[in-house]
Amino acid sequence: MPIRTLLVPGTQATTLVDRDNNTVVYNAVRAAMNQLPPGDQFITVNNRTPEQLGALLSMKHTSGRLPPTATSLEPGTELIPGDVVQTPYNELPDHESFPYDWRADLRFNANRLLRRLRAGADVRWNLIGHSQGGLLIVLASKMLDNQHEFAAWYAASSSSGLRLPELSGPWKLWCLGART
Repeated sequence: MPIRTLLVPGTQATTLVDRDNNTVVYNAVRAAMNQLPPGDQFITVNNRTPEQLGALLSMKHTSGRLPPTATSLEPGTELIPGDVVQTPYNELPDHESFPYDWRADLRFNANRLLRRLRAGADVRWNLIGHSQGGLLIVLASKMLDNQHEFAAWYAASSSSGLRLPELSGPWKLWCLGART
């Protein structure tokens, strides 16, 4: 059975894209790292600065429903997860990424992750979670009625339980270029 690596990134490492025109409207990692090229969509979307994007980036939820009712409070706009920003993760070996809307309910995203894992029925996974991505992996593993189902997907599982590498402080700094 083949083993593949799946990165579940940290909060805001997935870009947000306008569903209608596939335009990136938010790329928090690049903005925080001052890696915005001239004319980047993050700055020029509707001529708003990052501080003015509140309505665009806010979601609406309905009590008792996991999926968001609206992915933007701006009328006529629907935001979806885009690509995972690879800059913080470019030192990781060959891997696939799991983009998710980091603003949505964790249980909603954990269910999406379970669907992704189930879709690769003939695959075992090395799962790498960074920050909130680590929480999603743990939550997904706890949401199953049959805990052995998750262990069957997880290449690094053991009889002593879930072993989850989570990228944090030193690794994150090293990935961001603070190598000493």
